Amino acid sequence: MAETLPEMQKLVKEASDIKYIPGAALKTYFRSANALLKQANRYKEENDLISAYKFYVRYATLALEKLPYHPEYKKPEHKAGKAELTKNSNIVLGEIEKLKPIIQERFRRSAEKELVTDDISSSSKDDQKDQTQEYSNKDYHNDENYQNREYSNQNDYQTRSYPSQGYQNQVQGSSLDLVEQLKDIHLHSTSSEVTEPEVQSQQKVHYPNVSERNRSDGYQYSANTPRVVSSPTLQSYEVPLSGFPPFVESAQALPPQVMPSPILSRQISPSIIPSPVSSRHITPPALPPKIRNEAPQLPPKPNGYSAYYEDSKVIKDYNLLPEYQAYTEGGEGLRRVCLPDDIYNIFIKVASKNTEKNLETCGILFGSLSHNVFYVTTLIIPKQTATSDTCEVTNEEDLIEYEEKGLMILGWIHTHPTQTCFMSSMDLHTHSSFQVISPEAIAIVCAPKKYPNFGIFRLTNPPGLQKVLECTLRGFHPHECDAPIEKEITENGHIVMKKMALEVIDLRRNY
Repeated sequence: MAETLPEMQKLVKEASDIKYIPGAALKTYFRSANALLKQANRYKEENDLISAYKFYVRYATLALEKLPYHPEYKKPEHKAGKAELTKNSNIVLGEIEKLKPIIQERFRRSAEKELVTDDISSSSKDDQKDQTQEYSNKDYHNDENYQNREYSNQNDYQTRSYPSQGYQNQVQGSSLDLVEQLKDIHLHSTSSEVTEPEVQSQQKVHYPNVSERNRSDGYQYSANTPRVVSSPTLQSYEVPLSGFPPFVESAQALPPQVMPSPILSRQISPSIIPSPVSSRHITPPALPPKIRNEAPQLPPKPNGYSAYYEDSKVIKDYNLLPEYQAYTEGGEGLRRVCLPDDIYNIFIKVASKNTEKNLETCGILFGSLSHNVFYVTTLIIPKQTATSDTCEVTNEEDLIEYEEKGLMILGWIHTHPTQTCFMSSMDLHTHSSFQVISPEAIAIVCAPKKYPNFGIFRLTNPPGLQKVLECTLRGFHPHECDAPIEKEITENGHIVMKKMALEVIDLRRNY
């Protein structure tokens, strides 16, 4: 059995750490479990396998480890909910088993890739350090040849004049371009053979007629008439060979051997620097071996499930710490929720008749998840009863239909026709159920007759959510707590206001 990598252990631990808070009704936790399953399936559709695995594990943890100990779990009215929970749990466990080896393999490949990258980087630094150390250990000042050459260069500098700066640049670059020019000549030559007498009689090499000084060795060369290299099988090319001594018959006429130019030696390997050109023979350089550009062979795929995702064009890079818009007081990450920037005006218009009668109006915010971001796309106005201070949904079953269509509950919105913009104690209890379903769920309060007239809230976690779920009081009452229970997040939170469409579905009659 393959060893579980530390990254995989960390992922399993993170996914299993579900924020289960006892106190809410069992049907609320059933809806929370459905929300987890819906998000896991969505991540799987987007090929975000890491997030899909995490939410599958969270569903299994809630369904199999947490909810069986709920006080209402054994009540007969929850038989249908428990049956659905068991059926979905079997499906989820199968998905977890299929995803685990794929993610494990990804972690292994990533670790190997990082190891190879680190080795290459370390080797490169070591080579550079060795070269620097070798250069520093060389004692040039105690080298007799170096001192004589240095002395000769100083005397020569004092007694001779130099060409113009433009010509100096031309001479300096000519030696660097020499190899490329010779390569061009050989590339244009044909494959037909030329006998040695023909080469001797027809090839003539001459050098530039301008006196120039080789800047690398300080040697003064004599002027020659510029000529060309000609051959029956070679086209005519002018060959500037500055930087190399002219061909002479006597070896005594050659200049003394000196060290190569530092500029040239750093840019061109000594193995490819050509020797002085002889008129007796020109040998073309050997062509480098061809590099076979073939993709590395992939390891065998574990199963058909893996093959589907490996072959997909959209494979999201896994990330154990996804980018969150904000964090709770306990450090839990909150994904971004995009909200239509004109939702206040839209909802105030829908609630206008009730507002004129000093009656509250409430609506449920539905939306979707896409690439780790929630989008509020639908506002449903359910059947409800209302007073000047309260509002209660009368038929929650109507909302289940929209959840089954794939929409997710992301919060709620209501008016305060006679009061300011705040969260009452009853509002806190109402919102606790939404925040159990999804930690990103929000509560929006609209107070059209007061200022400020708009606010977005969530319960603190901890201690607000825990405090409200533990509270058994009903009606308006205070919640004693040393820390704030709710938090206003209109400006600083996980909400992003943007221009986007909002569908309004009013289920009330006579509206």
